Amino acid sequence: MHSGVENKTAAIKLSFAAFICCICLSAISCQSKKENVTAALEKCQSFLKSDKILAANRCWIKTFIDYPENTKLISDTREKKLFAKCVELQDEKRKFGKAIICLKGMSLHKPNDAKVQLYLANSYLDFYKSKEIKNKTLLKEATVAIKKSIKLAPDKAISHETYGRILTQLGNSKEALTELEKATYLAPDKFLYWMTLALFHKGNGDSYSAIKNYKRVLGLNPRYTLALYNLGVLYEKVGKIKEAIKSYEKLLSIRKSYEDAQERLDRLKKIHAVNKQK
Repeated sequence: MHSGVENKTAAIKLSFAAFICCICLSAISCQSKKENVTAALEKCQSFLKSDKILAANRCWIKTFIDYPENTKLISDTREKKLFAKCVELQDEKRKFGKAIICLKGMSLHKPNDAKVQLYLANSYLDFYKSKEIKNKTLLKEATVAIKKSIKLAPDKAISHETYGRILTQLGNSKEALTELEKATYLAPDKFLYWMTLALFHKGNGDSYSAIKNYKRVLGLNPRYTLALYNLGVLYEKVGKIKEAIKSYEKLLSIRKSYEDAQERLDRLKKIHAVNKQK
């Protein structure tokens, strides 16, 4: 009787020990897999650091295949690291071709992300502007991306401003003006949108509209030297010498080493002095 009980107790203990052993082995296995997937992700990120976008994407695909149980971790890491690299290539390194490759990869992964489409449009536009021989196909691709961004997020001022700049490059002034004005309507407190609108009018020879918008820029950012300089140039153009002098003087009080503004100011003061003597 006692022997049977003892055997039963021993069997229970053995089963419990086996259970604990399985848990330990499973934990070791999970830890090992976690370490392996971490190492794989670090390898993918090393490609990104060298701007090897296609190699990084191939690395992530292999990691998805090798570690299907870690799909969310891999996906989240890829999304975060890849988008950061896309932005770095576009905004800091100015490597627009690589930025386009990077963002197209992102758009395949996140086709309904307005921000990705916006950056893609800007990369195409900047790539077009950086080329000596202009390729209109880049503008067409930029148009496709920005239209998708606007469709996904119609109230984003920056998307309308970008579309306005694309349309300006395409020579469609009427639609460009509509988009640029919409950007200022959606974000009236953002001086850069007023600046883009002022540059548009300046480029199209509408000095008075440009002056009006430069004044809006300076109302929001009184120390913006480019706006002060351009405003002075336009005041000169329309014959408002006193206003031009004031604009250049204010600019030079902010940035003393602005040679072109100093030369213009000296010349205008001489003209103004002669006019006073007449």
